[in-house]
Amino acid sequence: MTAQNWRRVVATWQMIGAYEDVLARLIADGTDDLVGEIDLNYVRDFSDESLTLKLDAGEAPGGLVAAMAGLPEGSASSFVIDASGPLTDWALTLKAEAERMIEVTGSATVNAQAPIGASLKLALVPGEALDPAAHVALGERAELDLVVQETEGGVIRIESGHFRSPSLGMDVSGDYVRDTAAMDFALKLEALAPLAALAEGVDFERFGFDGTLKGDAANFTAKGALTLAGLTTAPADLGGADLDVTVTMAEERVSLDAAGFAEQVARLEGRGVVP
Repeated sequence: MTAQNWRRVVATWQMIGAYEDVLARLIADGTDDLVGEIDLNYVRDFSDESLTLKLDAGEAPGGLVAAMAGLPEGSASSFVIDASGPLTDWALTLKAEAERMIEVTGSATVNAQAPIGASLKLALVPGEALDPAAHVALGERAELDLVVQETEGGVIRIESGHFRSPSLGMDVSGDYVRDTAAMDFALKLEALAPLAALAEGVDFERFGFDGTLKGDAANFTAKGALTLAGLTTAPADLGGADLDVTVTMAEERVSLDAAGFAEQVARLEGRGVVP
């Protein structure tokens, strides 16, 4: 939605005293041919270091949000935030929806003064037009629960992170260094049968990993216990496996070391099955 698409824009800004209070209000309405509305209230009180923010925005299909986010035709969008409190304990709720794509609701508590920290709870419900792979990962509904805290030296510590959906579960904790993008995480994954739809020609009942992930996105090592149940592929089937594995990515080359045991291994050769 460009400037010529707005029928009415009303903005006010007021400062009271010397850095005591800042009050702002923005109201904007779209034109008749492209409906949109933004209603923003912002109050900053320096006497108690508090901030109140209320945002209610909506836009018809084909507007600015749709263009920037690559939303499909016919997808309207809306965004609501209600937040207040001191910046050391700032509480907010949010609801965002891109019609036919995704709906996100949740709450957060934020410490916006250094060292920053946040506690976040989100629920994500995919729509019919969402990317199929993302839809499989999210299922009917997914939940994210995250607690992060900044520490010395530009380190972001994930004190706890949990993701749950009908097809995927993940627990993570550890440190991320902003300057180097280095990770040092404890990681637990559980992929269930619905997620197998993302791998063509592969089916499984359960895939699990419990271990560590260290390095950065280009060069890392994952080490831990891997469990697998009910694997079915074109060349071979595997009833179950419990392995100690080390996976290393270095300069775009992947290496795998594994030791353990597997059961009910069957290899398909022609029409027969050779155990």
